[in-house]
Amino acid sequence: MMNLYSKDALVDFLGKAMDSGKINPSTGQAKKSAVLAVFECLDDNQAADLRHINFEYVFDEFKKRNAQHMESGSIATYKSRAKKALDEFLKWRENPEEFSFKTRRSRSETASHHGNHTAPSSKAAAQRIELLIREGIMVQIVNLPFDLRQDEADRIKKIIDAYVS
Repeated sequence: MMNLYSKDALVDFLGKAMDSGKINPSTGQAKKSAVLAVFECLDDNQAADLRHINFEYVFDEFKKRNAQHMESGSIATYKSRAKKALDEFLKWRENPEEFSFKTRRSRSETASHHGNHTAPSSKAAAQRIELLIREGIMVQIVNLPFDLRQDEADRIKKIIDAYVS
């Protein structure tokens, strides 16, 4: 049985939030990637109960392992996402009935709310994904459309397959 405050429970929490539409899938995936990367250094006891970890210490370990391979901006983004995901998870665990995700409005939603009906820009229709594929190796996928078609995904897969040694 999964510990209610474990790293696995946190990852499950994010997955369910994405599946239920409570958070944007790209936001959820970004937080999940950050959690998995930052908390990779946790031993089994630490991963079993996140209430007792020292986040700053854990993050410093992540930073030491990745400082040579990641830009400082990416490292800061990982910190922000992992910390926010942890804080949301712990607040939800404390009081699930009262918990709700705080979301930001997109520029197009804000403009629409204020009566400006403009089409979203092409940047608003794409996402950036960062994946830690192994220790010290970060891959970035930039401008991936939210409405990616299967034929487009297949083309991307072929390109990546060409790099396999």
